[in-house]
Amino acid sequence: VQAAAVYDFHEVAVFPFFLAFLFYFLAREKYVNYFIVLVFCLFVREYFGLLLSTLGIYIYLTKRNLKIALATSILSVLWSVVAILFIMPAFGQKMYNSFTGNGVGLGQSIIGYAIRPDIGVYNFFLPLEKISTLFWSLFSFGMLPLLFVPLLATILFQFASRFLDLAHPIRWTIYYQYSLELAVLFSVSTIYVLDMFLKKFIWKYSVIILFFFLALSSLISNITLHSPLKNLTKADFYKEKEWMADTRIILSMITENASVA
Repeated sequence: VQAAAVYDFHEVAVFPFFLAFLFYFLAREKYVNYFIVLVFCLFVREYFGLLLSTLGIYIYLTKRNLKIALATSILSVLWSVVAILFIMPAFGQKMYNSFTGNGVGLGQSIIGYAIRPDIGVYNFFLPLEKISTLFWSLFSFGMLPLLFVPLLATILFQFASRFLDLAHPIRWTIYYQYSLELAVLFSVSTIYVLDMFLKKFIWKYSVIILFFFLALSSLISNITLHSPLKNLTKADFYKEKEWMADTRIILSMITENASVA
């Protein structure tokens, strides 16, 4: 979230807001509201349908509601198929290679990984930068999301959609907007895991121990990863820089009826 906040605006930045409400309405079993928010989630990006289709597993394992699970998966997949095969080409994108190798279409890439799953496993973990992203993403939540099985498929898909994209190595990092979905997925997983712990280990200090465990995990992650929040502790962050003054001068030269991006 910090990395996305200090980066340029990206449409994915609005996704966690809708995704969090998606889980909220699921937990409250308010399914009309749930499907309304699901549509908003899908409209953010064309590939979110593929990601959200895996929520069918979560819904079935936690709610035992096969109808809602299937409706979620089918609606989500249909959106991505329609968006990728029909809507985007209508606007001029001839080949969809956002999550594949250089010059390879999505369909061809999926077939390739189906024939050679060993290559998929290799590309998921290597280069080592991907393992580092996996580790620190999970470590920031004390590794607890690994213990919540219903959301593992969705979490693994989120990583796979980035790590199997050989054309854009920048997506392998923990920075920019590429981990935003995980902020919600990990939070929900952690909440459920903590709930299970507190029900199983009824001890008056359990909450305190878990609190400090998560706080320490987050603190270590922020320090190690040179997170944007660390800038608040640096005196240089509060100083007026020459480029700031230059920027204001340039902006003052632009007419009032013009816009700036």
